[in-house]
Amino acid sequence: MKKNRPRKLSLSKEMLSSLDALLSVYFAVILILLAAPAGAQDLGNRGTYATLDAEAIRVKTVFSGAYAVAEVFNEDEIHTQLYSDREDFLGEVILSKNKMSLRANFPKVAAGAVDLKGIPHSKLTKDWANLQVYSLWLDLQSTASSESALKTLVWQGQGFRPMEVATKAGVQDVQAHWGRTLARVRSVTTEFDFFTAVAKRDPLPKAGSRDADTAYSTFSTELRSHNGERLGLLRWFDRESVLVWDFPGLTQGFVDNERLPGGFSFRPDMGWSNLQSYAFWKFHSELTIFKNEPGCDGLHWLDDSILRPCCDDHDLCYEKYGCTASSWWVIGSSWSCIKCNLTVVFCFVTGGGGSGGGGGGTGGGGGACTRAPGAWCPAECFSCSGGGGGPMAI
Repeated sequence: MKKNRPRKLSLSKEMLSSLDALLSVYFAVILILLAAPAGAQDLGNRGTYATLDAEAIRVKTVFSGAYAVAEVFNEDEIHTQLYSDREDFLGEVILSKNKMSLRANFPKVAAGAVDLKGIPHSKLTKDWANLQVYSLWLDLQSTASSESALKTLVWQGQGFRPMEVATKAGVQDVQAHWGRTLARVRSVTTEFDFFTAVAKRDPLPKAGSRDADTAYSTFSTELRSHNGERLGLLRWFDRESVLVWDFPGLTQGFVDNERLPGGFSFRPDMGWSNLQSYAFWKFHSELTIFKNEPGCDGLHWLDDSILRPCCDDHDLCYEKYGCTASSWWVIGSSWSCIKCNLTVVFCFVTGGGGSGGGGGGTGGGGGACTRAPGAWCPAECFSCSGGGGGPMAI
């Protein structure tokens, strides 16, 4: 007797409506399940990004001419220190989440302090602290600052700036200053208990040799175990707003502004990329170690479709963590249950199996690749030409 194959979806308006209602709740944060990266706005999933950042032991950010290292002390304070390439101490920022205060110390300049009330906790991460200390150092270098330059700090854009600088800054300068800070980041290394994520800028072609029909990777993150084994790769194409990843045995695929309802609402940076890579490994690994009864509860019209594996994995996750259907709607539900829901929505939207739709291109090994229509090049590729998929977005 022939084994029934999963059928392709043919959805009625009612089915699409019920599925769309489900997706609209969760897809806004599924890939961006790490809300509020250092260079972006808070997306509403307030605790998620900060929760994953809390699992990081140390974050090192290498800038042009300097580097910053952020660590946690006394469970409450984030200490970040800035050094030159020659190991000269340039300054430090100390964040206290319990006291909701920030203190800045720089040589030859009086220490500054500021109240953090009103600043979302989700912004106060190790990655942000490194950007903040470097941003303050840039401000001090670009002005004829007095010893009291840090006495009054004000929130402007994505971080704090000296009052004497902030009052002179126009709207365009406010936006450009944080952008200049991010543009000077060369690499970010995020250390966890058993993993290390390293994000680096990818090489770009020389001026004049860039092909208009080819996408070039902006940066990539490698997640490795402490014994050096590579566990996965994530790559970001900034001009095209495409994120592509490959975690062998767990998940691979890509997402762009068309696949993500509403598109990317922020611009990913390397600190975010490291935590997203860790999240891919963590969430998908946890889903592969438990089994439960099959079926798409409340959506049984999906049971014979290619999305059935999504529902089965969701059931496994629910039984493992003792979740109920109320976790979809109750604010403050268990983080483990939220992860179960985020993962199944991602699986639905990307076509089953949580793969994100796969690559679907040719080439690899870091070389030039060509994408197939409706797909993207594998994560190993630094560049991805249009192939038969139409012109790239600019």
